[in-house]
Amino acid sequence: MKRSLIICFVFILFISGCISNFLVKEDGIYAVIYTNMGKFICKLYYEKAPITVGNFIGLAEGTKEFVDPQTKEKIKKPFYDGSIFNAIIKDKIIQGGCPPGNVNCTPGYKFADEIDGSLKHDSEGILSMSNDGYPNSNGSRFYISLAPLPMLDGKSTIFGKVVKDIETINKIGNTRVDDNYKPYKDVFIKNIKIIRKGQKAKEFNAEEAFAKNEEALKKYEELKEQKRLKLFKDLGIEEDKIITTNIGLKYFVRKKGTGRMPKPGDYIVANYTGYLEDGTIFDSSYERNEPIEVKIGVGKVIPGWDEAFLTMREGEKRVLILPDYLGYGEYGSPPIIPPKATLIFDVELISVKEKQ
Repeated sequence: MKRSLIICFVFILFISGCISNFLVKEDGIYAVIYTNMGKFICKLYYEKAPITVGNFIGLAEGTKEFVDPQTKEKIKKPFYDGSIFNAIIKDKIIQGGCPPGNVNCTPGYKFADEIDGSLKHDSEGILSMSNDGYPNSNGSRFYISLAPLPMLDGKSTIFGKVVKDIETINKIGNTRVDDNYKPYKDVFIKNIKIIRKGQKAKEFNAEEAFAKNEEALKKYEELKEQKRLKLFKDLGIEEDKIITTNIGLKYFVRKKGTGRMPKPGDYIVANYTGYLEDGTIFDSSYERNEPIEVKIGVGKVIPGWDEAFLTMREGEKRVLILPDYLGYGEYGSPPIIPPKATLIFDVELISVKEKQ
């Protein structure tokens, strides 16, 4: 009896190995994704996006810990089994990685981007992470392109490509959806099988690869600080002359004004350029060559502007440094303003128009 069981076990292993060899030919790491509309196979770019692939494999195989959205406890089990494709945009993308009951489609953590300039959204079948519209906001959601999408290059981490059964992707992409791009009938992942072929692929350790996430995030923060210091230098800010108000607004006066000071309800005409801390410009009236005219002090603009402009005089130029609660708050304004973003504005009060 024992011998029969051993022979049966060996036979199963042999058959499994044959199936794996039949599914893929070249060395590498592959994800065989079985859905209720058929299977497809993705080759994973574990060398160019090791953190991302480590996360995907860990969640797929159930070796990576995540937060249960109902109990808030950390658990380990195959995360993607039963997860749905929650958004399908015809001829664009299919997006998956959302387990039932997980409203925010998240494993309870975020991890770093791994943008590689050599990888492009240049065809159908590109496998990428879906983020929240700001840096290092990856979790479990992913998308697969249904066509070349060059506008997404550099904005999300590409970590694989469909190499077999692309017709399944196209079939899913033709699913009827509602106005929110959600399928009327659930399209879901039954399970994901990870195949490792070749010595190098077998040596890839998903847990060790993801452990490099903290180092990547630290490097990102260090680089962001370097960019912030460069921005301050470019704007001529002298940090020892920055003024801080009672509510936390910080500002540096570049040029004093001599004209009128607005009162709540007055209209101001002003020029501005808005920066993220890394120096990215997200809006500029200077670039549009069109000053803004807006009522001030009555909640028509972000709180930091109401606070700042009411203490400025015509002709004055300031650099405003706004903590998130004086800007766009905890959630930001995706995809332009990240959550909890400190904003920097180079502003000039041109004129004041008294309220009628």
